[in-house]
Amino acid sequence: DDSRADAVSALRRVSVPVLVLANSADHLVPPAHAREMYAAITHSRKQLHTVKGATHYYLGQRRELKEAVETCRSWLCAEGLLPLAQPREGATSSSEIATLSLEDLQVFTAPRLATRLDLRGVNHLALVSSDMARTTRFVCEKLGMPLVKTIELAGGAGQHFFFDAGNDCCLAYFWWPDAPPPAPGVAAPVARPASEADTHTAVGSMNHVAWAVPPGSLREHRRTLKSRGVECSPIVHHADVPMGYVAEVGPSTTFSSFYFRGPDGELFELTEQYRGFGPSDVQHEPRTRADMKVR
Repeated sequence: DDSRADAVSALRRVSVPVLVLANSADHLVPPAHAREMYAAITHSRKQLHTVKGATHYYLGQRRELKEAVETCRSWLCAEGLLPLAQPREGATSSSEIATLSLEDLQVFTAPRLATRLDLRGVNHLALVSSDMARTTRFVCEKLGMPLVKTIELAGGAGQHFFFDAGNDCCLAYFWWPDAPPPAPGVAAPVARPASEADTHTAVGSMNHVAWAVPPGSLREHRRTLKSRGVECSPIVHHADVPMGYVAEVGPSTTFSSFYFRGPDGELFELTEQYRGFGPSDVQHEPRTRADMKVR
């Protein structure tokens, strides 16, 4: 009662990153106080997170306490203040089941991500071929990507070929004599999907590869591939609407694309993007392992 501390006044002079953690059912430090403190911080490297239903001491609230601890841990890691620990073998990492709110996601957006590396784009994507000769003909003759590098793996273990996909990016293929057989619906989508579920692949798989084309050239690229004997899907207009697609390009359209297959069923996409991504494009809380359906 005798304290003269004034957090709101002090926070106006703070220049380092700040996490303000509030509990919505806290009767000792009401959430309104946390909002006042958050508003007093003058810089942009700040985050406000409210644990819904949590009381001041988290008595009997293991789930709420876990959320608070994980929020602190994630924020410290994102700001580079805590090393990213490796989980024990066989243990479940808390980050695998922790939730992220839209508010939490802001620390991971481009202007605020403290852990960003100096990356220059994708160097290559590596797929697996059952017949490197057939794959080479398809990629060079159908897709027009020059063969730029071949590697014979030591001891007859296989081959690794690279094809120029433009802008210093390559499409690469492995060929292994003992490779497992194709697994549609696991390693790649099924050949002719009858529903949305048929486009799903296993956790950890690479579902498809999308290549960018210059503005206004998507239809011409589709005509070119069809003239070379490549079966192409209709052009799809991806948009920020509940269904995810629109019949014609409009203000809500983000990009348009069509899809086709490689010789081993690998799924490719050519896409024409109409605008860059911005803060308004981050609108959805990420799902967790707890949301997975039992198969």
